[in-house]
Amino acid sequence: MTIRWTPEVEQAYQEQIAKVDAAALDRAVVAVCDAAQEACGDRLAVADFPVRFIVAAVLASIEQSEHPFTPRELEIARLLATGMTDKAVAAELFLSPRTVHAHVANIYTKVGVKTRSALSAWMHTRGLA
Repeated sequence: MTIRWTPEVEQAYQEQIAKVDAAALDRAVVAVCDAAQEACGDRLAVADFPVRFIVAAVLASIEQSEHPFTPRELEIARLLATGMTDKAVAAELFLSPRTVHAHVANIYTKVGVKTRSALSAWMHTRGLA
């Protein structure tokens, strides 16, 4: 995917950067550059990556970190947001229903909701579902 760097994109980028503290931004840039370097090995230096790619990846990294879930909890929360039951999620992920139930309790606590519909709404408003 190529991002055309227009004045509107620059403004959106600056607005997002203003919301992030400098340390979080530094960590995101380092993580993205490290991942890119690891993926390409010695074939390509990070300095060879287009700035637009790094900026897009950093913004994506920042957006992805704006939820309180572990990777497994996020996976379960996304399935719950589709309307699946604990039993269906357990079958889908090859987990026991009790394990899924424990994850659901943790997810509800982290988000501050008490129902699946509230979780689904929370997920959708943040673009996570």
